[in-house]
Amino acid sequence: MNTFLWRQSGDVTLIGLYNLGWVLGLPIGFIANGLLLRKIHVKYLYFFGTVLQGIGSALAIFSGVLTPLSVIIYGSLYGTASGFFWGNRNSLDFRLSHGRNRSFYNHLYYVVNLLLQVIAPIVIGWLIVSGEKLDLYSAESAYKVLLGLALLSLTVSGSLVAVFPMPRVIPKKLFMSKPSKHWRQVRLFNVLFNLMWGINFFLPASLILYFGSKEGILGTLQSVAALLAAGVMYILGRKTHIKYAPRTVLLANVLYLLSCLFLIWQFSWLGAAVYLITVMIVSPIRWSASYTVIMEIMDGEDGVLDGEADYAVVLDNELMFNLGRSLSIVFLLVMVSISLEGALKWVPLVMAVTQFGVLLPLRRMVTQALRAKIS
Repeated sequence: MNTFLWRQSGDVTLIGLYNLGWVLGLPIGFIANGLLLRKIHVKYLYFFGTVLQGIGSALAIFSGVLTPLSVIIYGSLYGTASGFFWGNRNSLDFRLSHGRNRSFYNHLYYVVNLLLQVIAPIVIGWLIVSGEKLDLYSAESAYKVLLGLALLSLTVSGSLVAVFPMPRVIPKKLFMSKPSKHWRQVRLFNVLFNLMWGINFFLPASLILYFGSKEGILGTLQSVAALLAAGVMYILGRKTHIKYAPRTVLLANVLYLLSCLFLIWQFSWLGAAVYLITVMIVSPIRWSASYTVIMEIMDGEDGVLDGEADYAVVLDNELMFNLGRSLSIVFLLVMVSISLEGALKWVPLVMAVTQFGVLLPLRRMVTQALRAKIS
């Protein structure tokens, strides 16, 4: 969707507004999903969210209306739909994973996801640009056909979930009434940690397109980066332990900081390529290392293990995730309104510096998680 918006407008602001709408819509979807789970089976809501994601993207591509207000609406609809999908997905992940297998599961999920990303971006990217080069079809037509195929795929996959036997999930609580002091540390961590995620949902690809490349080159870079990241994640998944989470995140933060400095030094296609590859490698490393720790602390909150508050902690996570993400996107948009080049060069560095602030709460979270395991 980000590449489509760039092709149609060449405007980073519109792309940022779409993603802002998305991160604001996600919590709405989570809350609505939690309320509806009391009446509707989880598998049907899973199906609904899966299909609605495609419809949200279709509105942006087929409507032809791309104004600041419209793209926020498109993004919010997509985000709300994603909230149904991820609300159920994250809740089930938390319920079904325990102890040592959580770290392995989180890493394995990313390995599989990244391996899928090895093929899709390069194939889709070159399909979009090849039609124009060969005068067979326009890029806009390619986007519409690919979206149609994606909608079909989402409908089929959602239907498979809808007929699969699954236990009933009925959240007793949506919000945490008395979070512990340990959970307040998690909240602080989630906001700070997601400052980096917010802009990097769209900035790496936007930088490549800003320097003149099209979808084919972008897709190739994304596929190469995904292959490298999958290899790294597979190795870490076999060796990692939650006690190593702070040093793992620290290493990833240093690599990200170096890529930001390189981008400033080489503000060109090369700098953008290094930045994109680095982000795609360090993002899953940071996420898998830290989220495993968070899941261990989630177990210790009142009412979680007996099923009363398990959805509430998942929703609370999401609220804090998207607070951090929205703050960073808004900051980038404000900087873009002042100077586009200045924002693209310096905002990533600002976000990189903020990430060293997550290390203290993360260390405290690891200490608590290990203490809970012993007791």
